[in-house]
Amino acid sequence: MVLEKNFISPRLQGRTGNMMFQVAHAYAKSLEYNRQLVILKESLTVPKNISLDVLPEGIPPLKPVV
Repeated sequence: MVLEKNFISPRLQGRTGNMMFQVAHAYAKSLEYNRQLVILKESLTVPKNISLDVLPEGIPPLKPVV
């Protein structure tokens, strides 16, 4: 994955619900400002039973940056 010059990257904090809100807000802002959304792998604390490949229709799968 190639990072664009201008991107939005949220600093995720809290538990699952808070992180979901933070990702949704960052996604909305990336659309509003026409920026690439980047979620750093280091900022994710995802339970083993949650898949990052399954998201609501219309939202592309998240691909964490290594």
